[in-house]
Amino acid sequence: RLFGYYEFNQVIAFPYLVKHPPSHWSLEFLGNRLTKWVEESYVADDKELVLSASMVDSAYRQSFFAAKKEPVRFDVENAETISEQIIYLQPHVYLFKFDYNLFAFRTEMLKEDPDYWLEHDFPKLEKGEFYFILYRNHQNFTLCDSVSPVAYHILTLFQKGASIDQICEWLENQDEATCEEAENHM
Repeated sequence: RLFGYYEFNQVIAFPYLVKHPPSHWSLEFLGNRLTKWVEESYVADDKELVLSASMVDSAYRQSFFAAKKEPVRFDVENAETISEQIIYLQPHVYLFKFDYNLFAFRTEMLKEDPDYWLEHDFPKLEKGEFYFILYRNHQNFTLCDSVSPVAYHILTLFQKGASIDQICEWLENQDEATCEEAENHM
């Protein structure tokens, strides 16, 4: 939708496929290196937006196919060690921080077909700091929600692997406003 069908093929698809021809029978894997290609090879002034859009579209695709791991099971008999256990986010969870509200922009763009945007102005791209979580829910729908900066940071720690003790230690080193915000969101 950012390019229209013709320009997308000329500017993105053909150069990408020349560098990364399909190597698998499934079309599911066709764009698995597109984000990296945009990062390395795309040079236009709108590179940041195109790269961010590519990252989001890739996360939607990957979230749909990603495995669902067994949830953390705590040993009730050893309750004192629960806070020490390392916890990870599910593989189908993605976190984003943007300097613009890309998800609201994307929602508006998807309301029209790609050719519509050749003749009309794009929706307004609201500037600011925006934090998002994209995930697949228990009904296998991929959803996106905005999150607070504190929630984003805590989720980032869990994404890397962290214990509740480590999260509490991080919070102890934050200012009062951050701690208050975390308390309000938990």
